[in-house]
Amino acid sequence: MIKFFRKIRQDLLSGGKSGKYLKYAIGEIVLVVMGILIALQVNNWNENRKNSNKGVFFLQSLSNDLEDDLVQIDSIYKFRTNLLNVYNLLLDKTEHIDKENKQYIDSLYTITQGRNPTFFPTVGAYSSATNTGTFENLTNENLKKAIRTLYERYYKRILYNGEILDKRVEKVSWERRLYFSKIHSKILSIEAIKDREFIAQLEYLQTTNFLYKELLEEGKKDISKVKSIIIKELKK
Repeated sequence: MIKFFRKIRQDLLSGGKSGKYLKYAIGEIVLVVMGILIALQVNNWNENRKNSNKGVFFLQSLSNDLEDDLVQIDSIYKFRTNLLNVYNLLLDKTEHIDKENKQYIDSLYTITQGRNPTFFPTVGAYSSATNTGTFENLTNENLKKAIRTLYERYYKRILYNGEILDKRVEKVSWERRLYFSKIHSKILSIEAIKDREFIAQLEYLQTTNFLYKELLEEGKKDISKVKSIIIKELKK
């Protein structure tokens, strides 16, 4: 192709057709510029297509992560709801403690000695997208804002409150040795149940569990909202 254009130029120059040569030269420059512009456009199109594919993959992965988070958060929410009911029953029964309901109180209190699950979000897709720039390449600003708010505000907030809850439960667990025998799964005495410090512990954990449960409920709504926006974006 280059030899072909070179031959045309040589023929025009050798024939003394300088005017035609000038027009030809201008035309050749225009063709070259158009070729460069087309190449740049194709390159931009390819880059946009790659970014779009990365964005779709990211949103699909993020949607899967959020689904896992919903399953986890729902399980912990149910656990916290049941535990809160136990604390409510304990506080109700301790108001009228006697030998007859002591065994029932022991069984309820033993339930509170088990697991203390807190929520840990799945952040793989989000972390990867923010590190590679895929997240910033998303064109839907409302979607970006919703995702960023979920991960940078709510998730950090619930992690912080989970750490506080863990420390509080650990502190109370250490203090329980004064009132409760794990070996025999019972409170040491009726007097221990009547102790103001023991009642204060129950009220303290009741309130803590209630607040954490409310935070989980708020989280389920936030996660579902973001997941819904992602699904709509993927359908476009």
